[in-house]
Amino acid sequence: MTSIGQVRKSFLISALLFVTQSYAAPAINGVTGVLDNNNSIAISGSGFGTKSTVAPVLWDKVDNIAAYSKLANGASIPVGGANPFDQNEGPNGSGAVKYNTSDPQRGNSTAQYSAANRGVLGGLTWSATDYTYVSWWFKYDRSVSGGDHSSKWIRLSDSSDLTGHTFSWTQMHNYLVGSGTECTLVWATTGNSPNEWLFYEAWFDTAAKKYIVRVNGKIVSNSSWTSSCSYQINELWKIGFDGGGNSPPSMAWWMDDIYVDRSFARVMLGNAPTYSGSDQFEMQVPSAWSASSISVTVNTGAFNSGSTAYLYIVDANGNVNNSGYPVVIGAAGTSQAGGATGGSTTGGSTTGGSTTGGSTTGGSTTGGSTTGGSTTGGSTTGGSTTGGSTTGGSTTGGSSSSQVGAIASSECANPPAGTVFCEDFEGPNPKSNFDDYDGNPDSENQVISDNGPSGDASNSVMRFRVPSGQSGISDVIKVLPGSYDKLYTRWYFKYEAGFDFNAQNHGGGLAAGGRDLVGQSGIQPTGSDRAGFYVQYEAGSAQPFAYSYYRGMYQDCSDPNGSCWGDSLPCVYGSSYCTKPQHLPQATMPSLEAGRWYCVEEMVDMGTPTSSGQAANGRFALWLDSELLGNYSDLWIRTTAALKLENLWLGLYHHDGSHSNVGELIDNVVVSTQPIGCGDGSSVVSPPLPPSGIQ
Repeated sequence: MTSIGQVRKSFLISALLFVTQSYAAPAINGVTGVLDNNNSIAISGSGFGTKSTVAPVLWDKVDNIAAYSKLANGASIPVGGANPFDQNEGPNGSGAVKYNTSDPQRGNSTAQYSAANRGVLGGLTWSATDYTYVSWWFKYDRSVSGGDHSSKWIRLSDSSDLTGHTFSWTQMHNYLVGSGTECTLVWATTGNSPNEWLFYEAWFDTAAKKYIVRVNGKIVSNSSWTSSCSYQINELWKIGFDGGGNSPPSMAWWMDDIYVDRSFARVMLGNAPTYSGSDQFEMQVPSAWSASSISVTVNTGAFNSGSTAYLYIVDANGNVNNSGYPVVIGAAGTSQAGGATGGSTTGGSTTGGSTTGGSTTGGSTTGGSTTGGSTTGGSTTGGSTTGGSTTGGSTTGGSSSSQVGAIASSECANPPAGTVFCEDFEGPNPKSNFDDYDGNPDSENQVISDNGPSGDASNSVMRFRVPSGQSGISDVIKVLPGSYDKLYTRWYFKYEAGFDFNAQNHGGGLAAGGRDLVGQSGIQPTGSDRAGFYVQYEAGSAQPFAYSYYRGMYQDCSDPNGSCWGDSLPCVYGSSYCTKPQHLPQATMPSLEAGRWYCVEEMVDMGTPTSSGQAANGRFALWLDSELLGNYSDLWIRTTAALKLENLWLGLYHHDGSHSNVGELIDNVVVSTQPIGCGDGSSVVSPPLPPSGIQ
């Protein structure tokens, strides 16, 4: 088994940008027609581009397939001829996938695909282009993220060489092979959200050798493959649940709304005012397409009559209007006062005021008044911010950084209860409040002006940046005023626009033991020397987790020379590393995006010292924007009560010079003996103990 620790040193993926040029985003300024299911509506605007073949390769709601019209509930899905698929297979032969009308349906559907065990449909082919887009809704009845199996949700291939040139997306990773060569491999768990409908998407640009996969609108992984892997995709080889590896689980599943196209150009209804904020999408079926007008057949999906949804148009280059055009289901469309929707997004990540790749900064900011404050000795006295309200993607007053709740820039003037250290970077020399041992120059951990999470124009933040082409760390460390058995720490962070999430990295967090041992890696702690829980992202998927060193660490300790690399909590490495199922993510993990502020909080409880790890009860919990990502109470952290939390280490580390020129901003750092929470009134509470007896 290749070491994850070694992979972090060597496995770098190019950033996913479907286009390298700057394109104007589509803008919608009107809709005519009533938004009822199966009605035709016309969308007017600009920047829609062209779509040479308007209809998708496949739009399969199951109940819209004429060949299925006489099927009875429970009948096997027929294949060949007028049917959309040429294969229907399962572990016991053909016919595993059924026509289902009796189980609860999704939204307006009256029929869906289902299987009581493993099963796949496939064999759909088309004339290849450089672009492929596939989406579908899927639900399964139990978590399948653990175990030593590799079971596929989908396989997309070159029809001339199905097994030799194929993309596979499994419950623990996604990868692409070509002529026996592994072109790319990304570990990303997606099999742990049972009994809920999930929206899966896969995009491919085979000319640029890049792809992206998403679940519920959030990036699971973005990747590129090597120039030696020549590729085309023109067959949906398998879709459903294709059990593989050792002892794949039995799992009932349901599937609906399969959309396949040879172009990125499409129309979608989302459930939030921004594309990047939506986690439900319903595909609309185009019947006419020009640069200024699109006609579609409405698919209301799971949107109820009278509810508000938001129209999004993606052009052939992957650009999308980030600010959605609001419509009411069941009502007639209207022209939008004040002009067209705006915001420039390509595929989904932000570069400056326009967006390339995944997240978006949209809207404009006007006004906002701030009353400053004075600072003495690192804590701020006074200062208030007059915020603003947001309507339709534009902000009046205060901050346009709306991803996290507003927080006072001078938070440390009135710090949260239980605070043992607070730094908001508003003092005359904030760096003097840390204990700098390695002498980072100002260019690497610099205090700069930035609106920050408070949206205050006079606010200051710290910027971490590793010089271009170099490896190493930009950091600060605080030796805390005492030693502690249990602490919380919270800080805000933002990766600057253009940040490369494919670059290998490490971050920061709470550390136990002496300052001289902070950051030591490759060696398993003894239980009496050190422990550390450092928040970072997984390269490629950008999923956050804590890179964790503690006595009982186990996930990547198979090196024959005795090296041991940090655990992932929650474990995003995949089930072959995460052999304790309770450490796997219990929900779909978010993917971090550049250009937006996040609030992160972690709790470490050192637990009862034990010499053998029996009955270990050390605890770690991690929150992002007040949402609990992981909660673990079975960690063997120490063998002696003398090992306590003594340090806060924050920074950005890169393994080599293959990283972007930009860095990471942090602000409003607090360490406390009590839960802290984010500044929008959200609070975190010490989470309950997970169920006992899990092995």
